[in-house]
Amino acid sequence: MRLFLCVPLLFALGCSGGLKVVPMEGKLTLDGAPVKDASLTFMPSDAGGQTAVAATGSEGTFRAMTGNAEGIMPGKYRVVVAVSSGSPATTNAGGEINSADYAKAMSKAMKAPAKSKSDIPAKYTQPSETPLQVTVDGSGLTGYELKMMK
Repeated sequence: MRLFLCVPLLFALGCSGGLKVVPMEGKLTLDGAPVKDASLTFMPSDAGGQTAVAATGSEGTFRAMTGNAEGIMPGKYRVVVAVSSGSPATTNAGGEINSADYAKAMSKAMKAPAKSKSDIPAKYTQPSETPLQVTVDGSGLTGYELKMMK
């Protein structure tokens, strides 16, 4: 009987994966204007960190995801931005991600950088050059503005 009760508990603990994520929501802007239809990649600066991704909605808002978990692990990150003209909408106005469309958009963006109508400076699109950095503590970040300048 004890084994019968323990198996579901072990299964539930094993399925969580032990990934501790916290909320990371915000807005991406370029010279103060919202940037829509952008893909964001949060690249960890800390050893043992996990890459997180986000996509901006029509108002430039985003919510980060790590794997299938909504949120981001605490730590320091460099942020890389990719925008492609004519990309499918990957979020609604509230920044909620449509995972199927997002996967297609990210795959397309990673294969070949698209020319953008948004005039995102190249430095924001390169992992080694991006000046965008963010530090996420154990309580997360909400209402955070990632500011880009031309």
